[in-house]
Amino acid sequence: LHGIDALRATGWRQYLASMLRAPAEEVVVHSVLKRHRGVSPSNPYLQPSPMTYTHEVQPSALAERVMSAALLIASEWEEDFALIAAENEEQWRRHMDAVQRLGPNERATRLPVFTIDQDASQDSPYRGGNYDLLKALLTREAAAATLRDLSILPSKAAEAKMLREALNKTFVGELSHHAADTFLARLLELPFTIQRKVAPRSAISSNRCDTTDAADEIDGPETVTFVDPLAVAGQVMEARKQLALEMVEELRGVSQHFLQLKREWLAELAGVNDE
Repeated sequence: LHGIDALRATGWRQYLASMLRAPAEEVVVHSVLKRHRGVSPSNPYLQPSPMTYTHEVQPSALAERVMSAALLIASEWEEDFALIAAENEEQWRRHMDAVQRLGPNERATRLPVFTIDQDASQDSPYRGGNYDLLKALLTREAAAATLRDLSILPSKAAEAKMLREALNKTFVGELSHHAADTFLARLLELPFTIQRKVAPRSAISSNRCDTTDAADEIDGPETVTFVDPLAVAGQVMEARKQLALEMVEELRGVSQHFLQLKREWLAELAGVNDE
């Protein structure tokens, strides 16, 4: 599944603290050897051999492994979030390539902002997919924040409507790769529009002290709104960049959060031993 719907606040501190404090457990493992060891491991007439053994599970050791993996991912995400400003610039360049109708040879000279050789690197196994999902998550949250800002301004009602329609069901469910790039590209490709709005007759009449004909009341003041998709896309990308910077600062504190959690756990152990 390639999506961001499952990202929820899980109470990580309580989850890890409970694992650190949990006692060791013994579990019984039942296994069946499909192939036999010995002289004839592939003998089809031999029946599978059942095997039962006990294994001790140390929740505190598992918590350490979870925190170690989380630190690796946090360090990767810190690097990845720092690339969002470059991603914004590349999005503008791709848009200008499309406007100028550059051919495939010219577009081929563009290098992606993020590249990874997953088989030859020491990164976490899903870093490439994680990067794509991080961009989608940041873009969705940035678009939602921009939509809230536009919605509270009556003069930006047309821009809010355009962004709401573009955002509707875009980042829901299974996502295609480069969903964030596709969303921004479609937003940048929307046409400029001019919307005219005539004030209602009641609003015109309430501002007049003289008596006029009905025809004069209909021909009231006209409001012209220029809707610029490029400006809206620029707002979304700027919000995305700022959100990425905030996430970088938050990720820099992950190691200290884990260290404090382990200090509290060790302090409790020391208190128990003293008693």
